[in-house]
Amino acid sequence: MPRAFSVEGTVFRASALSGAAHPNRAADPARPLLGRAAGDYALGHPTWGGIGQGAPTVEGAIVDSQAQLLWGLLFGSIGVGFFVYGKQQRAVVPLACGVALIVFPYFMPNTIALVGVGIALTAVPYFVRL
Repeated sequence: MPRAFSVEGTVFRASALSGAAHPNRAADPARPLLGRAAGDYALGHPTWGGIGQGAPTVEGAIVDSQAQLLWGLLFGSIGVGFFVYGKQQRAVVPLACGVALIVFPYFMPNTIALVGVGIALTAVPYFVRL
C-alpha cells in the first residue's frame, strides 16, 4: 500500500512502482528513486513555498515550527530546574511553576503564546513567595 501525507489539503502519494511523490511531476525513469525523493523534498520546494513556510506534516502534528520546539525545550529545562529546587526546598511556588513550565508547551497554539506564557511562568517564583 502506498504511503500518503497531505500538505494544506493536497494529498501526496508515493507509489512503490513509479516513485513519483509530487502530484504535478511525472515519474522520470532516468532518475533513481532516492534522487527523485531527495529532489522532491528539498528546502525551497515549490510545494512548500520556500524556507520557513512549513513542511509536509502528518495529520495531528503537535509542533508547528522549529522555534516552538526550541522554546518548549528551553522552558521545559527551566521547569525542571524549578521543580528540583522546589522539591528540595519544600517550596510550593517553584514546584508548581516547574510542573507548569514542563507541561504547558504541549498546549500552546503558536510560538508567541508559548513565549509569553513561558516568560510569565518563569517570573512568578521571583515575585510570589509562600
